[in-house]
Amino acid sequence: MIKYSLLVLTSLLYASALMSNHQNKENHGIITTIDAYKQSTQQLEKVPQPTEKLNINQKIQEYFSIAEKYRCSTHFDPAITYYKKVLELAADHFESCFNLGNIYYNRNEIETAFNYYKKALNSNKKSPQLYFNAGLCLKQLKQSDKAIEYFEKAIQLKPNYSKAYLNLAKTLQEKKENKKAIEIYLTYLQHNPNDSTVYRHLGSAYRSLNQFEKAIETFRTAYALQPKDTTIMLELANTLTILNQLDEALGLYQKVLLIKPTTTAAFYNISYVLKRQGYVKEAIELLQKIIEKNPNHAQAHFSLGLSYLTLGNFEDGWQEYEWRWETHGKTPNKFSKPLWDGSNLQNKTILICAEQGLGDTFQFIRYAQSIKRMGATILFQSQSPLINILSLCDYLDFVISRDKQLPDFDFHVPLMTLPLIFKTHEETIPAEIPYLHADPKLVEYWKEKLSADKNFKIGLCWQGNANYSTQFLRQVVAAKSISVKLFEPLSQVPGISLYSLQKIHGTNQLKELDGSLVIYDFGPDFDTTNGRFMDTAAIIKNLNLVITVDTSICHLSAALGTPTWIMLPEPSDWRWMLNRTDTPWYPNARLFRQPSPGDWKNVIQQIVQALYALLRPSQTDNSILEGISDLGRHEHQTIQQINNQKTTKDFSLLPIDEFIDKMTWITINTNQQEDSTSNVQTMHLLYSNYLKQWPSLKELTQQLLYANRYLLNLKKRLEEELEGDILDYPFAEIARKISRTSKFKKEIKKEIHQLIN
Repeated sequence: MIKYSLLVLTSLLYASALMSNHQNKENHGIITTIDAYKQSTQQLEKVPQPTEKLNINQKIQEYFSIAEKYRCSTHFDPAITYYKKVLELAADHFESCFNLGNIYYNRNEIETAFNYYKKALNSNKKSPQLYFNAGLCLKQLKQSDKAIEYFEKAIQLKPNYSKAYLNLAKTLQEKKENKKAIEIYLTYLQHNPNDSTVYRHLGSAYRSLNQFEKAIETFRTAYALQPKDTTIMLELANTLTILNQLDEALGLYQKVLLIKPTTTAAFYNISYVLKRQGYVKEAIELLQKIIEKNPNHAQAHFSLGLSYLTLGNFEDGWQEYEWRWETHGKTPNKFSKPLWDGSNLQNKTILICAEQGLGDTFQFIRYAQSIKRMGATILFQSQSPLINILSLCDYLDFVISRDKQLPDFDFHVPLMTLPLIFKTHEETIPAEIPYLHADPKLVEYWKEKLSADKNFKIGLCWQGNANYSTQFLRQVVAAKSISVKLFEPLSQVPGISLYSLQKIHGTNQLKELDGSLVIYDFGPDFDTTNGRFMDTAAIIKNLNLVITVDTSICHLSAALGTPTWIMLPEPSDWRWMLNRTDTPWYPNARLFRQPSPGDWKNVIQQIVQALYALLRPSQTDNSILEGISDLGRHEHQTIQQINNQKTTKDFSLLPIDEFIDKMTWITINTNQQEDSTSNVQTMHLLYSNYLKQWPSLKELTQQLLYANRYLLNLKKRLEEELEGDILDYPFAEIARKISRTSKFKKEIKKEIHQLIN
């Protein structure tokens, strides 16, 4: 091979510079300008044609020189032509392959560029720049593993190759290999300690690993290097928000707006922080302003919907909730059949599609009952884990997993759109409890298994799904979850047994318990042999109470009709609204809220107090059985004293469920005069004796009290409406509520009957 001219050597230097500066995305890739070299070659004379009478080496040199002149004058098409002429004579001519790779890369013909870089490697495997450029191509071609190999090879050949380090780290980070990425970033920063952008990427990697303190420290370093970089400010503020350092985060968001007043992300994040701090109305005002400026801001619409629902404004809330699809970058399932809009379904088949989490399906499947009453055949497309449990719902004609072929249908609708279609507000939430059911055979099986335990049986659940795809959702679940060890104060309450309802996530925590807290586990076959949630549902029906964090178990338990106490973080999810200990979604549920973010110990203390009140009634306690005087206060009276009062009735002849129904009704109905004081005393004494045998009667009595009080109010409202048209909406709606509540009462009395038997 002959020696190349000065022009050839200069072109190699230029090519290296070209490859080192492209993309100008933080100056880590290939650029499209020719800058310094072009200044010396802009005034080109007419390019000479090669002489015919030349040997091969001379022709190669001549063609290459012509190609270089065309390239440097930005005439890339003829440059390509002459580079290819070179390759016809010397297939692995390094410089021609290298420069063709550059030209095609700049034209965004990435695959072609990579092929030329690969050919160049046939003649030169010692060029770090070549491996780096080829790595950039592979990264764009979505071949991340190969790209990593090429970047690593470039670093081996050039140990201080900063751009290769940086692209290697970013590629690893994109592959979620954050630990390796952090090592590479730190190596890079040893040679480039003032690169604020790299500190920002490093902070993001720490945050992805939930190393939030390190992330904040790293973002602060980046912020110190570039105190006016709004991207760094937002990253730091977002991480502070995760750790509930909301005041500092709010200050940073406001500073972003001072520098860039049109930064919508800062406005939105301020509204989010305000919601977290409990200023929901103020957050709504800000979200409305964002939407005024940008009517298609999906996140603002969706957040506005959640804010409305939190405050009980269901009319506007459900409407804005429809923006959930755009917010999460998804679209509803596409079908050829029309979307249901609430029209007549008589003799029609409708497909209802599950969406979001398992708990959402448990909560909103109740609307299928209303659709069934419209005369429809219902297909329910469900998450696979719920197929078995939902197949027990008699109002669902077919339950089909998402991977199965669907039969024909007339309409379709997403599950979470049903509250909007039914124009749901708080008073019209379908609350016919139970609307989920357990397998009767499994209920009997677990009844027998648990029959030896005469204690008050409580099921516990302490953690949600820790494997959500986004860090935001994982953090939401983390905020709702607790350590099982925090349940230890419950073990001090006498007369109770604790059972684990935890499945998949969090079960490993049981191995860490010492003898101070005993929680019974149901073994490895639990919810495995019979299908997901099948054993759980049957066991829940045999428990006196379920205490759980806000996860799918709280919805399953409450929908099955079992008394359910739900532990909520601060702030809690929109569905639990604000500052309430009850919920219109589940009349048999009770809410225990953190007084401040992260304060689970206070929640546990509230629960312990409530358990003592439930299991050991006293004269001072009226928190559990509101409106009922202390039912044990007449224990000092003897049976003989009661019998001496000839007007007493023998209430012991009544079935216990009927007896408790009558007792609660008399207690709340102040106009009830048929029973004398002695009869009431007799009822209280008898009830006290029943409680000694079946302590869990107290929680069921509370539910029956709630139902009777609600019925009494409804009947009073109905009397007020009798003067009007019975076809009016208020009259019909009250009648429906009376019907639903009566069914709820029937289920409670059925549970009392089962308990006694």
